[in-house]
Amino acid sequence: MSRGRFVTNREMLVDFNAASHQVFLNAYEREQGANIEPSFEGKPLSALNFVIEQIPQCEHPHSITYKTLSVRLIDEDSIDQLDEHPDLKQMPDDAKEYYRKIAKNLGNVALTANLRLSGVVPVAAIDAAYEAYTDEEQLFTVSTFKKRPTKTEITGGLLFAQEMLDYTKSSEFGEREDIDHFFKFDMTPDLPLNGHESYPFLLQYRQEMLRLYHVKMHHVDQLQREGADKKVLATLRDLIEKYGAAADRANQALEFKRKKY
Repeated sequence: MSRGRFVTNREMLVDFNAASHQVFLNAYEREQGANIEPSFEGKPLSALNFVIEQIPQCEHPHSITYKTLSVRLIDEDSIDQLDEHPDLKQMPDDAKEYYRKIAKNLGNVALTANLRLSGVVPVAAIDAAYEAYTDEEQLFTVSTFKKRPTKTEITGGLLFAQEMLDYTKSSEFGEREDIDHFFKFDMTPDLPLNGHESYPFLLQYRQEMLRLYHVKMHHVDQLQREGADKKVLATLRDLIEKYGAAADRANQALEFKRKKY
C-alpha cells in the first residue's frame, strides 16, 4: 500500500479489492481445488460467493466484536450500480463495457474439478465488502460498488483483508476458532441442481423460491389493479413461472433423497 506519498481513498480501495480477490482465490484453491465438492460440480461460477468472518477477543466494552469480508462476482446489477457510486458514476462507457464483458464471461463458466479460478477471475471481476460491528452497532462498512467509505473505514477493511490473506496462506487455515469461512451460491431460479446438494440446502432453496414466487404473485396482483403495462406483467409472470419450476426441482430432489435414505 505504501507509495511514498499521500494515498488516496480510491487507491486504498484498489488495494482492498486486490487483497480480497486473492483471499477468494486462495480459499477456493485450498478448500476445493482438484477435490471439488460434488454439489459444486456444474454450478455457474457467477453464482459463487465467499464469506470469511472473525469474532475478535474483546479488550474493552467498545471493541469490535465481529468482522466479515464477503466476495461475490460481478453481474449486470453490479454494473448498473456504478451510476449510483459517487466516485465511479463518471466512469467512461468503454470501462463499463469492460466490466459487462467480464460479467458475461463469468456467466458462461461452470465449476469443475479442473477449473483454476486464477485463470478466469480477474481482480476486476469481484465485488468485495467488509463490515465491522461492536455490540451496539455497525461501525464500518466498505464495498467495491455500493458505498463511498471514509479513509478510516477503508483502512479497517484493507487491514482485515490483508490479515485474512495471510491466514489463507498459513498452516492455520481452517483451524483457528475465532475465524470461520464458507462458500455459498446465490439462490436464483436458474441455479442447476445435480443431486449432491445437502438436505438442508434443498429445503432452504425451495423455501426461498416459494417465497419469491409469492412475492411476485402479490406484485402482479397489485400491478393489475393499477392497470400496469401488459409487457411488464408478462415479464413478471415469466419470472413467477421460473420460481415455481425451481421450487418443483427442489421438491423432486428432496423426494429422491427421502427415498434414498
